[in-house]
Amino acid sequence: MRLVGLVVVLLLPVACLPGDDKPGTHLGADSSLSVRPDSLLTLRGPIAVIGSDHPNEPSLLSGVVSALFTRRGEIVVADAGAGTLRLFDSTGALMRSVGGRGSGPGEFGILMEVVRCTDGSFVARDLGTKLVSYNEHLELIGEYARGSDLTDATLLGCDTPGTVLALREGDGRVPAARGLVRLPAYVVRADPNATHRDTIVTLLGSELYFSRRGPYYLDVPLGARARAVVAGGRLVAGVSDHDSLAVIPLDGSQRREFAHGLSRSTIRKGDLVRALSERLAAIPFPSTRRIVAPIGDEIPPQARFPYWDALMADDAGRIWLRTFEGFDSSDRTWRLFVPGRATNVAIRLPADLQVTEISRGDLLGIQRDSTGSERVSVFRLGNQ
Repeated sequence: MRLVGLVVVLLLPVACLPGDDKPGTHLGADSSLSVRPDSLLTLRGPIAVIGSDHPNEPSLLSGVVSALFTRRGEIVVADAGAGTLRLFDSTGALMRSVGGRGSGPGEFGILMEVVRCTDGSFVARDLGTKLVSYNEHLELIGEYARGSDLTDATLLGCDTPGTVLALREGDGRVPAARGLVRLPAYVVRADPNATHRDTIVTLLGSELYFSRRGPYYLDVPLGARARAVVAGGRLVAGVSDHDSLAVIPLDGSQRREFAHGLSRSTIRKGDLVRALSERLAAIPFPSTRRIVAPIGDEIPPQARFPYWDALMADDAGRIWLRTFEGFDSSDRTWRLFVPGRATNVAIRLPADLQVTEISRGDLLGIQRDSTGSERVSVFRLGNQ
């Protein structure tokens, strides 16, 4: 049986709110966020929102799994519920919708994500079936049906034409043992049309809990997580219970280890309840939430928080880690790092905001309310 993740990332559609700022309109300019070494960043907005409250009905979302900026500052949203990729301009107006549920060219059985390539094109992943390539206008380029290990992996990006980077957990199969399992993770570079895979880095992997009641699993809400991100020509990879990250230039130059200097604290009973609630809320589909919710009762309690639980990198190559500082509040603290420099930069973001991209001073993310309504929001970052 293949190891099919029940973990889905979220995203949603966009409308400019009152004000002069428009998201992404400055992305092509040299206006990347300037950060002082010791500062508290601020978040303004949302300056744009795509989702259920948008007056344009086609923008309603039903299971967002990715949201990205184009090089022109438009927004691409992958909606797994409809099996579509949607292109919105910087004001949130729908420009184009492609795909759909099915098995034909450009259609998806289960749309899992979309990533942007260095040339501005996009690659979308259909779970266990194929990869689909589009140009920056979301016009279909082609499909890659080979390489099931890639269609079951998390795509990170494309560093050269025809080559993708992906994070694989385990060997793609459910382990014989049930309960708490930690599988190795690999970041690979591959041509989807070829069988050869280059392993860039091997990680200890995430802590997963495989239910004893059925063929389901859930990543442990306060367990270790293997994460990787590609930005600025570099791969940043690490495991959340380790005190360092690997920073690997994609041009083949020397790899570096970066010590983030974060600390770990003791988990209280209320923290476990909150973490499970947040984890389930992050799953886009109610049916999936109902299936995996009982697994939370089986997971043994953790003793200490990891150092962090989310990893991002912005267009300037700075590393963003979401920490557990003030975990019992409605906001979460993110710490910003520049490898090789002494920095102490932080920002408080809503706990329910799933950050999907940070580029040129704009932050893009997905939010979902208690009723399951989704929206994709754009915020403007600044210095206090």
